[in-house]
Amino acid sequence: MVLVIGIIGGGMKLYQEHEKQYMISVAKSQEAHKLIEQDLKRMDKDALTDKGKIKSYTIDYDSVEHNPMGGFWVTVIVNDDSDLHIDYMFNKFDVGDEKYNLEISSVESVKFAKLVGD
Repeated sequence: MVLVIGIIGGGMKLYQEHEKQYMISVAKSQEAHKLIEQDLKRMDKDALTDKGKIKSYTIDYDSVEHNPMGGFWVTVIVNDDSDLHIDYMFNKFDVGDEKYNLEISSVESVKFAKLVGD
């Protein structure tokens, strides 16, 4: 009985690690970067330029966390300031003949909201 529980527990841990690596690979994808950059430019038309309030962004891959409602969360740090961050939720949906369509939604930190709201 103990052996069975150990095997099941080990299998679940292996599955969770595999899922985490998959979520990180999605967050590192060109498509994910494109969606994040489009969203940043929606909030600041000059984002990622010298004129913009948003100068740069970094995806915190250590923050990747499965969302029990589907998809996963990842934190994006803006301008190298951890208080300026956006938590993005990534979801994949079947769309017609395409395998998936990556979509995002986000929650902004208060400091970030003030930055782009000025």
